[in-house]
Amino acid sequence: MAPRLKGLSRCFSTKTVHNVDLGCEAQATAILGACRADRALQHAVLSLRVLHDQYERGYNRGLSVQQYHDDKLGIEHYSLALRGLASRLSLKSSTDSVASALLCCQLFISIEQARQDYRAMVLHMLRGLAIMHEHAARPSLMDEKHLRPAARPPLPMLDLFLIKLFSAPCKFAEKASPAASPISEASSCTGSSVAGPAINRGPRHISPDTRGELVRLAAQVAQLLQQVSLAKSAQAARCLRHAKAELLKSLDLWAPSPTSTPGDYTGHPEPLTVLFMRLFHALLQVILLPVLELCPHDNVALVAARARLEALASIITDQVQDYSVSKSPDKAPDLAPARLVGAEQRLTSSESLFP
Repeated sequence: MAPRLKGLSRCFSTKTVHNVDLGCEAQATAILGACRADRALQHAVLSLRVLHDQYERGYNRGLSVQQYHDDKLGIEHYSLALRGLASRLSLKSSTDSVASALLCCQLFISIEQARQDYRAMVLHMLRGLAIMHEHAARPSLMDEKHLRPAARPPLPMLDLFLIKLFSAPCKFAEKASPAASPISEASSCTGSSVAGPAINRGPRHISPDTRGELVRLAAQVAQLLQQVSLAKSAQAARCLRHAKAELLKSLDLWAPSPTSTPGDYTGHPEPLTVLFMRLFHALLQVILLPVLELCPHDNVALVAARARLEALASIITDQVQDYSVSKSPDKAPDLAPARLVGAEQRLTSSESLFP
C-alpha cells in the first residue's frame, strides 16, 4: 500500500493509536483521487492529518485533550474546508458536489473524533446520512410496485464507512481490568488519550461479548445495505424490507449488559465504554430505519433514534471534557476562530440543497 494511502486511512479513527486496521483503504483511495480537483477536500485532508498527528502525539505522551490541542493549523484548514464546501454547494447541486459533500463528511467526522467533540461528530454523521438519502445513494421503494433507482454515478457510502469505524476492534473488549475506571475504560475502547486512575469498582458488569454481539449486528446491517444497493426490482426490495424489519427487532433487544434494559441510557451514570456502545447502537438504528423508505422524515422511530444519538454524544463529550479540565485547570485557548463558526453557518444554510 502506498504510504500516502496508508497514512490517510490511519487518520480516520483514533483507534489506530493501538495499531487497529480499519479496513478503510477504499475510502482513502476515493478521497485522495477526488482531492486533485477539490480544494475543500484538500484542506479537510490536511486538517485531519494535523489533528490526528496531534492526537497521537498527545496520547503517547499521556496528555489531556486540553494540553495537546495546542496547534491552530489543523483548525485553520478545517475552517477553509467548511468554507470551500459551503461555497461549492451554494453554486450548484451536481452529482460531483454531492459526492464531495459526502467525502468531506467522512473527513469532518474523523476530525471531530480527533478533537473529541462528539456532538459535532454526530452532527456531521446526521447531515451526511440525510444527504445520502435525499440524493438516492441507494434504491428505495416509491410504493409497493415501483422502485426508485440509486443515483448514477454511485455516491460515497457514508453509512458503511461509519460502521467500519465503530466496528473496528476495541482494546477494552480484548483486555479489560476489573479495576478500570470509566475514563480509562473509554481510553482503551475509543483510543482516547484521557486516562484516569484505577478505581476498584468490584466485579465488572460489562461483558466483552456484549460488544461482540453489537458488532455482529452491525455486520448484518452492512450486509443488508450492500444487498439494497444491488436491488433491481420492487419485489426484491420488498423482501429486503422484511429482512430489515427482523434486523430492527434484533437491535431493539440489544442491551449493553445483563443488568441494563434496551434503550435505557439516562437512568444512572454509566462508564464511557457503555455510552460509546449505546452511541454505536443508536447509530445503527439511524442508519437502518430509513433504508428503502422514500419519505422517512416523519418516521417516529427515526426521530427518536436521532435524538438518542445526539443526547449520547452530548453526554460523552461532557464527560471527556470534564475530565480533561480536571487534569488541566488552566483554561485552554479557544482554537475555533470566528470564521470556523461562520463556515458552519454557511454549510447549514446550504442544507436547502440537502434537506
